[in-house]
Amino acid sequence: MDSIINNYNAYFSSRLRKEEKLNLTKFTDELKKLGIKKVYMPQTQTIRKDTIGEGLTLSFMPVFDGIAIRETNTQNNSTQDFFNHLTELNGGSGYGYHHQLHSSGFSEGAKKLKVEYEGKKYIIGDYLPKRNLIILYLKLNHTNFYLEEFQYLDEIIKYIQEIFKNHKIKEEDTTEFIKELFIEKFNVTANREFDNMIRNLSGAKESLELSKKNIVEYSNKIITYDLNIERLKNTLKDLNEGLFEQLESLKNLKFIQSAELEKEGIKIIFEEIFIEVQKQKVPMGVYEICLTSDRIYITNKSPIKYNGSIYHSPHIVGTNICFGQQESMAYELLGQLQFKKLAHFLYLYLKSFNAGSTYLSMDRWIKGKKNKGICLTPSEEIAKKAREKEKKRLEALEKKQKTEKKAQSPPENNPEIVFMDEATTIVNQTQTTTS
Repeated sequence: MDSIINNYNAYFSSRLRKEEKLNLTKFTDELKKLGIKKVYMPQTQTIRKDTIGEGLTLSFMPVFDGIAIRETNTQNNSTQDFFNHLTELNGGSGYGYHHQLHSSGFSEGAKKLKVEYEGKKYIIGDYLPKRNLIILYLKLNHTNFYLEEFQYLDEIIKYIQEIFKNHKIKEEDTTEFIKELFIEKFNVTANREFDNMIRNLSGAKESLELSKKNIVEYSNKIITYDLNIERLKNTLKDLNEGLFEQLESLKNLKFIQSAELEKEGIKIIFEEIFIEVQKQKVPMGVYEICLTSDRIYITNKSPIKYNGSIYHSPHIVGTNICFGQQESMAYELLGQLQFKKLAHFLYLYLKSFNAGSTYLSMDRWIKGKKNKGICLTPSEEIAKKAREKEKKRLEALEKKQKTEKKAQSPPENNPEIVFMDEATTIVNQTQTTTS
């Protein structure tokens, strides 16, 4: 079933009864009318500082990670009547303590979602418009869809419709907010490094005072730290000014198919890469680069599987990239936001091959490319040959048995011969009677 409910098949059994299907269809149809693209059932979504909805997203009682929350008792005097009403509709499944988003949870703030019950307003969730995220602190289990007439489900739908109307909730363009989050990540990383440099500088100065013998060494460290601090100051200053200009300049490089800023970071896709090895043009594949504030990820769209591991090149296994002695250069370019130079560096790196420092030999890489991305281990090759040999033996045996069976079968009766035999018998019987 195609559903806006995330991980639908894992949450609901594959064989639903008629009334369950009707309630599910009613529930999702009403949410679709409101423009909701994705629904997370309770405890199935983890919300972090960088979480952004997949279109307009509704999340029931999510898990919060690294975000300020507060514990709420639904049975206090101010909210008891409302939640007892929900408990009664829910067949006795009550509300107790649960976690809600604290007012300081997100820097951009959240709108409190309230509904009316018997003339009073009650908070049932939070709305983060910049993230296209609606959080509801209401219970909703798969058992809620079992009964043909279930007032609790109708009440939940009514409340959702009410908050949409009162708060004018609609899907927002998150492009600018993704940029804000991206810059914030770089600021956090740069500020962390800035603080480390300040501490290192302070320690070096103290050591200089304590040990005059090492004056040259610590003086050099002070100079280095001072230069790094100045560099980081410039980086922080240029962060807002030049970051996205560089992103646009990446798109003009001939070897780049696309360069976009996404939730994960800057995504760059290179043109298909080939390496010449011993006069042989070896296809490597199309590479996707992801640059975050402190990490470089390289993924091959057609990797090689070998011995339980995924190889994106002979020098890259999983997320482990063997830059050799050039690793510091790669991360220095990333830290300085020199994305254009870094793209050139990574492109040349992926077009190079060093047989002395590989995770996977080039021979095995070529074998994998010829075998639809799978390179067999020596033991797997032996097992494959044994299976093929056994298959041929069984086919030959089956063919032999069919031939022998055909040879042993009696010839089919010819209708004309049978008729002549019967006629001869009748003639003989007639002659005997006449005699």
